[in-house]
Amino acid sequence: SGMLVLLTNILVVLSVLCSWTAITKRRSEFYFFLLMLQTGILGTFLALDLILFYIFWELMLIPLYFMIGIFGSANRIYATMKFFLYTFAGSVLMLIGILALYYQSAALNNGIGTFSLIDADGPCVLPQPLLILFVLLEAQVALMHSGHHGDPFLSWNLDDQLAAIGFHSLPPPPV
Repeated sequence: SGMLVLLTNILVVLSVLCSWTAITKRRSEFYFFLLMLQTGILGTFLALDLILFYIFWELMLIPLYFMIGIFGSANRIYATMKFFLYTFAGSVLMLIGILALYYQSAALNNGIGTFSLIDADGPCVLPQPLLILFVLLEAQVALMHSGHHGDPFLSWNLDDQLAAIGFHSLPPPPV
């Protein structure tokens, strides 16, 4: 994840440069949200624990919500509400997958569960729960990052992309 950390930091610097003239009002709030977004992204890349990963993932979504809602185009309120509803649904799926992995590790380790990403790769986890976790996490990714324009269930991301301005209209890097 070292390369993703480097890429994130480069993109944040480019985002500041690109938004320098585009953002004329509430600049301090915009850059606060940008730094909060950077913190969330870096935390997801550096987390070695599923709970920390989940917390930083959620932290990453909060500034995006405000950036679209405050600095977006004319359709920003509609896009912000759609963004919240779909990311909330995806976050619930991810949390269910994380908890399933924890309970599976506890069942296989005499009642001692773990959220550690390092331990999750060992013999304490059976392939079936990992498959369930993978399916839930992929469902979450499909909800949050789909760009199918013809499907009304999966085209929500287009609305927040169109309402956003500047750098935050770029899709976040895959985790």
